[in-house]
Amino acid sequence: MTTYSHDGIRDALTHLAAPPFLHEELRREIARAKRDMGAISLVRFVLAPSDLADLDVENPPAFSGQEAIVIFAHSLVRLSRDEEICARMGEREFVCLLHGKGDAVSRYVARIVTDWGDENVRRARLTGRAMWRLGVASVLSNPGENALELLNRLDLEILTSCE
Repeated sequence: MTTYSHDGIRDALTHLAAPPFLHEELRREIARAKRDMGAISLVRFVLAPSDLADLDVENPPAFSGQEAIVIFAHSLVRLSRDEEICARMGEREFVCLLHGKGDAVSRYVARIVTDWGDENVRRARLTGRAMWRLGVASVLSNPGENALELLNRLDLEILTSCE
């Protein structure tokens, strides 16, 4: 188990945005999208040990929880544009604020899932150990919706497993 701490702006482990920073930026981006008639999307990623790792004490995941968090955070940083904000919202939960909708969000998620999957498989092959699962959910902002409503809707979305 890793500790989760931040200074209100950056996460201590990954240096991604902290929840308070994401909330403030989300508020701003919703106002900007309203003025510009644009769209914003939120994508939630959750890391979890594979079922095999959960059941088999002799076969833990290919890398520790802290390593998985850092490696996944590096994927987010490497594959996100400067204007996109990615935050670590919990121990193994990440949310990214994206400009756009539909195909643009799908392509972004596909890049992240592919990059993470490649690293996950590579490490599992090297160590002969189980892999990590990645759950993904996303929502598109609705007209008149505030930041809290959008985040609450994201929390209600069912995670799609991308192993």
